[in-house]
Amino acid sequence: KEPETTSIRKASWTKTQG
Repeated sequence: KEPETTSIRKASWTKTQG
C-alpha cells in the first residue's frame, strides 16, 4: 500500500500532466 504522501504526490503530477 502506498503512503498518503505518495498518493498526494501522484495526484500532483497527474494534475500537471493534465
